[in-house]
Formats: sequence, C-alpha cells, structure tokens
Amino acid sequence: MDIISDISKFSRIFLYRILYKNRVFAGVFSLIWGFFAIGNSITGLNDSFLNLILFPIGVLLIIEGVWRIVSPKPLILLFEGIVFAFLGAWNIIISLLNITFGDLGFFFIMIGFFQVYWAVQDFKIYKKFCSKNIEKPTDDEINAMDQIINSIIKANMKLENDIIRLQVKSFVDQIWKARLYPDKIIILIGLGSDFHIANKEDFQLIEQKMTILPKGFKVSINLNGKAYFGQISEEHFSRFKHWKNNELSQNQN
Repeated sequence: MDIISDISKFSRIFLYRILYKNRVFAGVFSLIWGFFAIGNSITGLNDSFLNLILFPIGVLLIIEGVWRIVSPKPLILLFEGIVFAFLGAWNIIISLLNITFGDLGFFFIMIGFFQVYWAVQDFKIYKKFCSKNIEKPTDDEINAMDQIINSIIKANMKLENDIIRLQVKSFVDQIWKARLYPDKIIILIGLGSDFHIANKEDFQLIEQKMTILPKGFKVSINLNGKAYFGQISEEHFSRFKHWKNNELSQNQN
C-alpha cells in the first residue's frame, strides 16, 4: 500500500501511530514520575513545606498517565506537556536553591532539564495535531506505516545505500535516520518518537566545514523551509548528493 505519495496522509497516519502505539510506554512513564513526585512530597516535608507542591503535581501525572493509556487523545499531549514543564522547572529551581546552601543538586537539575525537554516534545507533537484533521487510519495503513518505520530503524547503514544518518543540533542533540525515496525523504528522530517527511526539492544539505572526529561534514540543513545544523559522514553525504542528482540506486524493502 502506497502511503508515501501523499505527504499529508502520511503525516496523519504517523501522528496517529505516535499517540496510540506509544500510549502504554508514555502512560507508564507518567505514572512512575507521578508516584515519585508524591513520594518526594511526603518524605520531603521535614526539609521544607514547599515540597508539598509536588503532591498535586504527582496526582496530575497519575491522572494523565491513566488517561494516556485508557483513552489517548491529542489534548493529553498538551496536558502532559504543561505538567512536565512545571515539574521540570520546579526541580531545576529547587536544585539551584539547594546548591546555594551547599547541597548537591546537579542530578535533579539534569532530571529537570530532561522533563522540560519531554514537555517541549509534547508541545511540538500537539502542534502538529492541531494543524491536521486526524482520523483513525485503516489497519492496512497502520501496517504499512509499521513496515516503513521498522525498515528504517532496522536498516543496515553499511549495506543499504538509500539510508543516511545525521546528528542534528538541538536542546538535546538528535539522531536523524532517513530513507531516500526517488522523490521524497522520510526521517525518523530517535527510534521513531517523531518524524519529518519532505519532497526531494524541499530537503537540502549544505557543507559547512570538515570536522576531525568523527570524520565527516558539518552541514546546514534546509527541511521544508526550516533551518537546522548538524553533522553527517562523508559516505552518507555522498549518498545524499547522488540522490539529489538522481544517481542513487534504490534498495528493495
């Protein structure tokens, strides 16, 4: 089944997959942090009454986690993002205050930044949902999407010459693994937590300068009119150039 030719349709199916396929993992993730926040609230009351603030945050995370598992809806991403942003900001601020009093708080600062990053990803995906009318795909469409994603995740980058890998600068550096189709590119971020899809003419890599380790290029990336910066190996940059020049042989997947 061809779900690649229509970019809008592909995006809708992928977004649906993100929301429903990952609902158990994301829900359990929220439940763990919810119970952790409640536990810290109770045990930390002896240190400061301010730790009581963690209790309602924990309760909200537990509610959100159950909601995410039982009945996932796009709105849950916004709710989850707000709660994690607040929790992350709390951990960062309290840890910085603890450091001023001589306590070690670097671990929870890192946890706080991770939670804020998680919230930002929720907001980004929710924004994509808001821009599209998401309807439940057919089973065949979901299976076709699974095959595409798995083929990219499991692709042998040494043997499959239509696969490229980029390390992209972000708040937390991202790994982009992409498959080059005759007229499109599909990019998975991480293990498929997010994605990009673009027509060939809407994706460009521009070499910046050579890097020493690992051997390769620093590149500016133009994707659907947005600019990114990253790094790519010489071999994968060569694949990209052959693809742009219609000289890349396609693997059968």
